[in-house]
Amino acid sequence: MVRSLVTKPNRVVVARAEPGEDILEAIERAAADNGIRTGQFSAIGALAKATLGFFNRETASYQETTIVNDLEIVSCSGSITTFEGSLIVHAHIVVADAHGLCYGGHVRKGCEVSVTLEISIIEMEREIRRKKDKATGLNLMDI
Repeated sequence: MVRSLVTKPNRVVVARAEPGEDILEAIERAAADNGIRTGQFSAIGALAKATLGFFNRETASYQETTIVNDLEIVSCSGSITTFEGSLIVHAHIVVADAHGLCYGGHVRKGCEVSVTLEISIIEMEREIRRKKDKATGLNLMDI
C-alpha cells in the first residue's frame, strides 16, 4: 500500500563542498547550517573515492564496495529527514570512471570529493520523521 502526504517547498539552498569533504557530511552540514529538517536534494561533481552500499534483504545488512579512482557523479539524489531528532541524509548515487563504466548504490560514509560537489536542497514545509520498520529493521519514512 502506498502512503503519502502533501507538503510544499519552502526554499532552495545551494551549497558547494570542497575537495576532501565527505558527501554525506557536506549535505547534512548544509541542511543543518540552514535549519532544514526535511527536504529533497540533488548533487553533481567529482569524487576521488566512492563507498557504495547495497542492502541485502537476506542478511538485513549493507554490502559495501569502495572504488578509489577519479569519478564523475552522473546522478546523486535523496532525502533529508529526521530520526529521533537527528538529521538523516538518505542518498543514492551513480558514478562513472574515465571509461564510462558506472557504479551505483546507497551513498555510504567515505565518498570523498575530489574537485567540487554542487548541492541543491529543496526544503519542505512539513517535517518528515523516520521510524524503525519491524520487517526490515530499517529506519523508514513515517508517512
